[in-house]
Amino acid sequence: MTSEESRRTVLEFLAAREKGDLEAIRRLTTEDLRWDPPGPDFEPVEGRDEVLAFMNQAGAEFFDVATMDVDIHKIIADGDTVAIVQSMRCKTAKGADYSNLYCWVYTCADGRVSRMQEFTDTKRFDEIVNG
Repeated sequence: MTSEESRRTVLEFLAAREKGDLEAIRRLTTEDLRWDPPGPDFEPVEGRDEVLAFMNQAGAEFFDVATMDVDIHKIIADGDTVAIVQSMRCKTAKGADYSNLYCWVYTCADGRVSRMQEFTDTKRFDEIVNG
């Protein structure tokens, strides 16, 4: 894939996630999708169905998803790899104000997202979400 094709695929995937469009999310991800969550407390999750289920469960467990506001600050695409620097603000599931900076690195294959690596300040996450 070219850098532009990968960038377009990832942005379509993010738009589908924001809308909760499960059909589009499934179309834009590979069956063997892998998610590498940040920090030592989480193991990689493999398989599209497993990743989507875990992300939905974790999102609802930690955050009031309806309050999420994400701003993309930078997108860097190189061949099949797309890195996105973004900030997120929302309420936690316990009602606290949450904000953090994230870097997601996506790998694409055959026009779909095949791997997601998530990086964030896990100490800040823990202090706000579990504090």
